Amino acid sequence: MKLETLILGAALAVGLGATAQAGAALSGNVTYYNAFSENAGVGITFSDPFLTDSFTAISDTADYGGSNSDPSWPGGGYSAPSGTYGFGADFLGDITVPTAGKYTFDFGADDAAYLFVNGGATAVADFVGGNDLSGSGAPKPVTLTLSAGANPFEIQYANEISDQAAIVFQPVPEPAVWAMMLVGFGAVGGALRTTRRKNGAVAAAA
Repeated sequence: MKLETLILGAALAVGLGATAQAGAALSGNVTYYNAFSENAGVGITFSDPFLTDSFTAISDTADYGGSNSDPSWPGGGYSAPSGTYGFGADFLGDITVPTAGKYTFDFGADDAAYLFVNGGATAVADFVGGNDLSGSGAPKPVTLTLSAGANPFEIQYANEISDQAAIVFQPVPEPAVWAMMLVGFGAVGGALRTTRRKNGAVAAAA
């Protein structure tokens, strides 16, 4: 039992360690607004803020049966005090990576979201323009070229059409990380089988 526990712990440490070293980390603050205006294809401006929260993940999909990374996410049922439907959200923070290179993220929204990295426009997730989460839609991969360390980013979001509100922006695990984790779990399975065979042989001899 001790051998099984040690091997399992080692395999999990390898997998989790690889994820931490190879992946990208998000951090920052999101401010929610009662009013917004979208300039299609350019971006969103906001006014009348009502809440600011911190984040280390952006995946708010409870309106589609998922879960919200921010417990304060207003959701599709939110209505501004003025009676205006919907809300805006401005995510400001950093994408921190260990080494310079290309990193892939899943990005999608219902209704509209604009991604800016290092001060430049990068991608749009919109009900009309693609990467739409409504209906059977799903987030799509966006590949970013990032410098080692912190890379400033902003996501401008607006829930403006329906009663469903969702945003996803999250790193896609690198193939090498998945391979390392599979090798680790394979080692666990092999060790467990070997241990069982030895235990069975000892029992038979007794």
